[in-house]
Amino acid sequence: GGVWGGHRWRNLKWPSGAQEGDLTAARDGMRLLRDRGIKCLVCAGNHDRHLQGIATHGAPTGSKSVLKELLGQFVDRISPKDTSAGGPVNPAKFDTLFNELGMLAPLGAAVDIALPLVASHGTRWRVRVLALDSSIRAEYAAQGFVDPEMLRTLREAARHTGDDLTAPDLVVVLVHHHLLPVSSLEVVQRQSFNGLFASPILLNAGTVLETLVDVGADLILHGHEHAKHHARYGSMASGRTDLAVIGAASATGADTKEGCRIAHSSFNLLTLGDDLSVTLQELHYRNGTWEPTAGGTPLMGAVDIRRSRYLRKQAPGALPSSRVLKQFVYTPSRDAIIRQVTTNYLIDRQRFSVETRNASGTPYFMGGFVELPTGETMPLNPAVEPMRAKNGGHFEYEQILVGLDPGRAVVRRIEHEIAWLAGGVLTQDDIKRCGSNGEIREGGREFVEMQVEQSLESLTLSIELPLGLGPQSRSDVEVLVRPPLGRAALARSELTERLRFSGLNRIAVNIPFPMAGYSYLVALRLPNIPPVGQALKELYGRMSSLAREVAFDIVANLANLAPGPKFSVGVYIPDVGVNGLGFQLVGHAAEEPPRYVSLSSNQHPFCSAHWGVPKILYVTNPGQISAEETALGVQADEAGMILLPLPGFLGGATRSPGIARVAWPVHDADKVAEGLLVRAAAAVQGCASRLFDLLR
Repeated sequence: GGVWGGHRWRNLKWPSGAQEGDLTAARDGMRLLRDRGIKCLVCAGNHDRHLQGIATHGAPTGSKSVLKELLGQFVDRISPKDTSAGGPVNPAKFDTLFNELGMLAPLGAAVDIALPLVASHGTRWRVRVLALDSSIRAEYAAQGFVDPEMLRTLREAARHTGDDLTAPDLVVVLVHHHLLPVSSLEVVQRQSFNGLFASPILLNAGTVLETLVDVGADLILHGHEHAKHHARYGSMASGRTDLAVIGAASATGADTKEGCRIAHSSFNLLTLGDDLSVTLQELHYRNGTWEPTAGGTPLMGAVDIRRSRYLRKQAPGALPSSRVLKQFVYTPSRDAIIRQVTTNYLIDRQRFSVETRNASGTPYFMGGFVELPTGETMPLNPAVEPMRAKNGGHFEYEQILVGLDPGRAVVRRIEHEIAWLAGGVLTQDDIKRCGSNGEIREGGREFVEMQVEQSLESLTLSIELPLGLGPQSRSDVEVLVRPPLGRAALARSELTERLRFSGLNRIAVNIPFPMAGYSYLVALRLPNIPPVGQALKELYGRMSSLAREVAFDIVANLANLAPGPKFSVGVYIPDVGVNGLGFQLVGHAAEEPPRYVSLSSNQHPFCSAHWGVPKILYVTNPGQISAEETALGVQADEAGMILLPLPGFLGGATRSPGIARVAWPVHDADKVAEGLLVRAAAAVQGCASRLFDLLR
């Protein structure tokens, strides 16, 4: 509101506006801040543009000379509107002084600032500052007015049209005059003749406010009335954010009638938090120092910030609302099925591609479809081979959409599914077999992750786990955010609070307006494998004593179902005395299989059989067994093997009480029919009833 002092003119005490010396003193003080590395921007007020703060441009021609004589002149406060009168354009004194320091906020244009605060979303806060000069075109007294040309310039500068990664987190607008009534002043501004001269709000405040919410501004900071003012303005138009309107009081405690009173001085402090929040706090001068008020006023939270970023991208003709639902279903056999539904999404018309990443397992693209804007659907074909491997654990599937015009288009819907065979971990023991897999799994947790490539209205992540293999409590689950450029994922409490549970094996979180370039994760601490009780140990002991008889029964059944090959059959039980999962041979028939098999990976076929899924393995070159095939439990004279879980009638839905291993020799490789797996399973099932009776 300017600097008030005393100026005598014809025996009248008249409050003066800021003189050149005042402006110079302010400039020099702000230079000290600049020299300490503090970025400063200033925007003029009516006392900076007009002597006594009173504009005379709109006064009748005959009265202008009287007003100028009465009020004096300060002709260089405003730069000429044009050069039509001839002669050079002399910049206004206010503009000249503060431009020397690079502090003058350009009117209607954007100033982008990357603040040095490293927030938990992984990058510096990006703040866009814009300024409106509500005094430079004012024509009467202390009124404020923003001309249409300045608003057009602001509209062009406010909306971000570049890369999502460089989009501003916060858009702040500076203006001098207040845009809404200041309620604290209405107590003294009753109906009276003097009230006719009360300092008005911005004359076209409604137009300015609607423009600001239309372009996605977050905060507008104003002064003028020397009274604090905290309010919010909202528009009924869809797709618009609310605007926080914050008025500062006076750092000198200035009052138009009473002058400066230090006891009434205050200023506002806006804090941009590590949690992507904005908080307002007032500081008052008391006892010789500036003291903050208790607490603070929350202005914006993380969701508000992300929503503003998203809506600022939604210029006319931009993307409609895009949403993604990504579901992760884990099976007891440690397979992970990933289903994704995407709506209103921008893709290349002729090419569909998807990437997936995991540190364990083998991915297959299972198919899906793309629904075009015309309503036509294009199928996405299942992949016979595993997805193509790229660097860094990435895998890619790509399909050319035949018959479409080139270019990019928004498609109505995309649905696709990926199966990660042995790609999941469900217990702490599983993690030990996966080796080093990043900071999250090394911390004893499994996680799902989605990287956002384009601005989205919402992202929903859903996890379904087998019964009994979910987290032990809700506190074992949290949501994390991984910033761009591969930075470490950080926990975000405001997103963790959005988690929803159905029991402890179905977990979901909806993330409003996730930011492009960031990855969102749900991490859950894994349970330990339940310890083997004494009763189960006794059953394992009885299994050991019966295993040889079980093996001969399987051989006998195979002789009837698949006559010809000479099969080697062994029965294994889990080794409960080692740190990790291994299997020891407890009974066999014909040729002796390996005595012990140690598992070093979740992709080991013994793992799958232990979890209830039969596995078949053919030797690539019979008679020339590879080191990898040896590690999987195949012997040198074998052409292949089948692993079959013994029926899980001992209780527990996630692991078998034992495994039957059926192998055939190299010299019988050509005699093995393709249906051997089915016949071997039938052979095992055929002895199951008698085995159950014996164990019982």
